[in-house]
Amino acid sequence: MANVSVSVSREVEAPAEVVYNILADYEQHRQILPEAYFTGLEIEAGGVGAGTRVLSGLKILGREQPFRLVVSEPDPGRVLVETNEENGLVTTFTVQPIGTERSHVTFHTVWQPGKGLTGLFEKYIQPSFLRRVYHQEQDILNTYAQQQNKAPS
Repeated sequence: MANVSVSVSREVEAPAEVVYNILADYEQHRQILPEAYFTGLEIEAGGVGAGTRVLSGLKILGREQPFRLVVSEPDPGRVLVETNEENGLVTTFTVQPIGTERSHVTFHTVWQPGKGLTGLFEKYIQPSFLRRVYHQEQDILNTYAQQQNKAPS
């Protein structure tokens, strides 16, 4: 079966540096995870950027799917990548400045679906589910980034 991918983008009303720092700092990153879908986020190593390792869980159809991710930064300050070492699922967060006060943010996930019924679910149901999750996460990110941008240093 061919790879499956999901991309969701939006404009965020905060500078790219602020937005990227939220994504790369997993103490802050946990603040943007929609509680209806995520079952927490535990930092196992690092905590900021490349080398960070996290344990989290995603609620899908009433069941929790735990996962471990390792973080890399192929383009620090612009591109952050989370890789699930167990199943090869890769999520890339790309942050591009729009002037000095706004950003364009893209979440892009790609994976190889399994076989059988699981593979059909991953190919036909999971993409729309992830889009819904990412839209909510980006909405929360937009609000949180605006608050962080206004907070005194």
